[in-house]
Amino acid sequence: MHPRPSSIVAALYTARDLKADVAILHGPSGCSFKHARLLEEDGMRVLTTSLGENEFIFGGTKPLEDVLRYAEEKFAPERMAVIGTCVSMIIGEDLQSAIDSAGIATPTIAVDIHAGYIENIAGVLSTLEAAEQAGWITFDELERQ
Repeated sequence: MHPRPSSIVAALYTARDLKADVAILHGPSGCSFKHARLLEEDGMRVLTTSLGENEFIFGGTKPLEDVLRYAEEKFAPERMAVIGTCVSMIIGEDLQSAIDSAGIATPTIAVDIHAGYIENIAGVLSTLEAAEQAGWITFDELERQ
């Protein structure tokens, strides 16, 4: 039995634990909807790029850049996390490139993840690795705790 139902949801909860104020699910609007609402009850904003048929074919970089700018302007977060979904990973979206191109100042990590992993821990590890690369944490800190 796993405490979290998917790698995507595990990534969302880990981003919350890393003090990300906003998480952006880069995928269809219904992806992880229930858990996104639960996280909002905890005070984390969870937005989606609401990818549809056109983005499945032509890519969703522009919607992601737009949502990143919107989130920064609307919520003034201290940290954000962009969480991949099955759709964005299947079509090969470059989450970090979209973050870099969005022109935002908020520290933001890209978590390349989907729900197809056998172990949910993949979402936790991917989020922690992205956070370490961004300088939010060091693994030395984690080992001491």
